[in-house]
Amino acid sequence: MEVELGLKITRTKDDNTSVSDFQFAKDRSGPVFFSKETDSKLILTAHLKGYKKEDIDINISKDGSEISVSGEKEVQEMQMIPFKKEVKTKGFAKKFRIPDRVVLDRIKAKYNEVDAVLRIVMPKMELGKGMTEIEEVDSVTAEPEKIEEETAPVKKPKKPWTPSPPFYYGGSTLLLTLLFLVMHYIRARKS
Repeated sequence: MEVELGLKITRTKDDNTSVSDFQFAKDRSGPVFFSKETDSKLILTAHLKGYKKEDIDINISKDGSEISVSGEKEVQEMQMIPFKKEVKTKGFAKKFRIPDRVVLDRIKAKYNEVDAVLRIVMPKMELGKGMTEIEEVDSVTAEPEKIEEETAPVKKPKKPWTPSPPFYYGGSTLLLTLLFLVMHYIRARKS
């Protein structure tokens, strides 16, 4: 019997870390962003594991109302069913509305590659709290753009399962016996 889970194991292509750093997910979402306000500034923080400084783009719109953060990285994916291994380029693109009363000329961004944390600091014109929070305008997760390597077996269509004659006549007895033996084995292992 084959169960299809459709799980993916994703890691950065250049990352040779342990298995505990792999990401197991049915559908990989983008990076996590947090915003924080102090008396003198707004801080937008993003956790961008696996991204390098040169792969991250930060842009402010011409009218100064939005800031966009995007990035790309090569990832290696291994899918369990069907088993295949691919190297893809994955990316993200997020836009945030810049609140009023932010000094646009003094917005600074710093990326710490060791901790994989991007900090964007937006100084306020006036001291004090009470500004509107940084809001995400829209979130676009870039689809894989190119596949460098792919190894996948060709799956043949499955025939629908039909019970064999022993299940028609004595299958329930056989099934109960097997179930009893498995339960007995589990209890014996616990004690």
